[in-house]
Amino acid sequence: MTSPVLVEHKTNAWTMSFILPKDFSLDRAPEPDDQRIQLTVERPKKWAVLRYTGTPSDAIMMEETDELRSFFDRKKFLSDEY
Repeated sequence: MTSPVLVEHKTNAWTMSFILPKDFSLDRAPEPDDQRIQLTVERPKKWAVLRYTGTPSDAIMMEETDELRSFFDRKKFLSDEY
């Protein structure tokens, strides 16, 4: 598994994204064995993350989200999502 891994829940479906190292291009990336897996190129982004282990509860996720938002506010960072 690569790092980081992004997990999103949208419209009753979960998606998981694995970020490949920047020296991989679509033609050098491993070929998926599963037809549900799609390789895409995304525009460069900056991310703020918190590291944790295990499976977080909804309460922990909300607490961690609040911590990130507070950090953004203190540092006067802008976010187009929150």
